[in-house]
Amino acid sequence: MYKIAPAIAVACVSVWASPAAADDYAKFYQAAPVGSVALLPSTTPPELLPSTGDLNADRLRLWQQGYGMVGASSFNGTVRDPAKALKFARQIRARYVIVASGDVAETRAEVPFTMPTVTQSTTNGNVEMHGPGGQVGGTFGARTTTTGTQTTGIPFTVRRADQVAAFFCAVERKGSGVFGRALDDAERVTLGTNRGLKVLSVRDGSPAYEADIVPGDVITTVNGQPFALDAWNAAMRRPPGEAASIGISRSGAIRTVSVKIPAGWN
Repeated sequence: MYKIAPAIAVACVSVWASPAAADDYAKFYQAAPVGSVALLPSTTPPELLPSTGDLNADRLRLWQQGYGMVGASSFNGTVRDPAKALKFARQIRARYVIVASGDVAETRAEVPFTMPTVTQSTTNGNVEMHGPGGQVGGTFGARTTTTGTQTTGIPFTVRRADQVAAFFCAVERKGSGVFGRALDDAERVTLGTNRGLKVLSVRDGSPAYEADIVPGDVITTVNGQPFALDAWNAAMRRPPGEAASIGISRSGAIRTVSVKIPAGWN
């Protein structure tokens, strides 16, 4: 089944609408966590985007283009229905929707169908009778009716698959532009620290993009202090033109970059 990996709060979204429809895309919808950046409700009809087959990769690609995931629907069903996903996308005012299916399973069985049966048979023969007065001969016919039932198996096939739809809206021009997650155990051991932010995607034109922070980097310090999420978010809320000193680890090498908030961004 498709799974969408969680991300740290710098890449979370605010939700302004709740699902209200009877189809499965609405019934099994889960909104993304509320975070430090908000999504902008779309004023244009939603569009269906093709999936690469990896929704996490699709999510990072759209983040780079300035779109965040407002929520997703995941359920097991028989039919993939993009039209219903688009209908629900309009209700939550999403700009894009990606629909995917996976792990298709096929079940075959038979339904018994029983019908009544009627069988008729006829028996013909000759008969002779002898007595004191002489001999008599003739023919006879007999009809027999038999009732019963007959059961026939009617085969059928059901194809079920994991169905997923992810819904996206434009992200406000605010924050660092980094989509990241907390360090995993292996990264903590390699870096020798529990504090850090693994960069998964960087929004084009964002402060992090202009500072040449790239996916795969690990942010380790903020203004000379060990990484802390509150300090990172505060640094990205500085007035336009002010810069923050950010330490990153890239391929084992430590470097410092200057992240400046451009005019019109924050």
